[in-house]
This record gives sequence, structure tokens and C-alpha cells, in this order.
Amino acid sequence: MALPTFTTTCTKNECIAHDVYECVFTKPEGFAFKAGQYIMFQCPLVSDPSDCQARAYSIASTPKEEDLLFVIKLVEKGRMSCFVEEKLKEGVALEMQGPLGVFTLKPEDTRDLLFVCTATGNAPFRSILKETLESGDSRKMD
Repeated sequence: MALPTFTTTCTKNECIAHDVYECVFTKPEGFAFKAGQYIMFQCPLVSDPSDCQARAYSIASTPKEEDLLFVIKLVEKGRMSCFVEEKLKEGVALEMQGPLGVFTLKPEDTRDLLFVCTATGNAPFRSILKETLESGDSRKMD
């Protein structure tokens, strides 16, 4: 089964820490996801934009937020890293596929929550925590 493909447009690309970028994109019409899921960006090679390869990124925004937020850690000579640093500007469009993944909270699970992550690994947790807190969930979260 083919993954749904969407076109999204960059509205913000800002360096927020050493080698970490906050990238915001428009949410395409018909794109729906669950907190904790990820997408696959079709990332063009900086030197040859016709050469695209998929790169996975967790969605940091919640499903109710207007835009899609991603936190991208630069990797030396990484395809997406070079693109983010050199080519990703406001107005640049990218293809994405998804959503993918099952790193989500199950509605029937009422146990307390413990979240452990480092660096940009916090992206799916931001989505999950924000959505959970906004829903009025009162269980203990550490």
C-alpha cells in the first residue's frame, strides 16, 4: 500500500541551539496524524535537487496545532542537515509521506507516564505531552 504523499511549505527555519533547528511547515489539506507519529521528508541533495531521498522526522506539534513543527539536529555531511542549513528557507516546498509510526498513547491506558529522551528525541514527547495536558488528563507525568 502506497503511503499518502503531501506537499508542505516551510514557514520558519531557525537555529535554536548549536546544530539544532526549529522548522515549521504548513499542514497540508487532509493531513491528519496522532501525537507521537512521524513523517518521511523527500530531501533533495543540495548539489542536485532532482536526487531526493527519504528522511524520517518526528512531528513535534500536536494534531490540533495549525502548523507542523519539527526539531532537526544537524549531522555532519547529512543530506537533510545540508539542506536545512543551505536551502531550506521560508516558502520552500517539500514532499512528505505519512504519517507513520505507533509511538502513541492508547486511550484505554490510564497508567502514570514516564518520559525519557535526549536532545531532539523530545519531538514526539512534546506532541504527546502537550496534547495530553490540553485534554485535561490528570495522571502523573514525569
